[in-house]
Amino acid sequence: MAYTSSALSFMFENLGKAVIVTGSQVPLVQLRTDAFENFTGALILAGQYGDQITEVGLFFDSTLFRGNRVTKVNASGFGAYDSPNYLPLAKIGVDIEGKWLRHLLILLIVLSRSSGISPELLQQFSTIIHYYT
Repeated sequence: MAYTSSALSFMFENLGKAVIVTGSQVPLVQLRTDAFENFTGALILAGQYGDQITEVGLFFDSTLFRGNRVTKVNASGFGAYDSPNYLPLAKIGVDIEGKWLRHLLILLIVLSRSSGISPELLQQFSTIIHYYT
């Protein structure tokens, strides 16, 4: 799944929609499966936050990773995937904690310093970010 999500992230550049790859360590028909949690978590993130997560991701063990930054680290545990060099995009627990707004803010800061974006436009973006947080 790590290779698949990475390949899809390069195939679907600038898609504008969430594509979330998921699976399970234990098959769905077995008693202690993680398939249902992974599937419903991926659906929640794609459905509710799909307009904010506009890239390919891999959802596993309540964590959404960037598709081209994930690697398999455990073949027998539920936490089979990790992204050692990049923070997860989101974690699902009692609350959903997303990192995509922080990345957007960093991008806006970089754009404001490196291009001719007007202060008025940046103010509009900051209002949108404040609305979603």
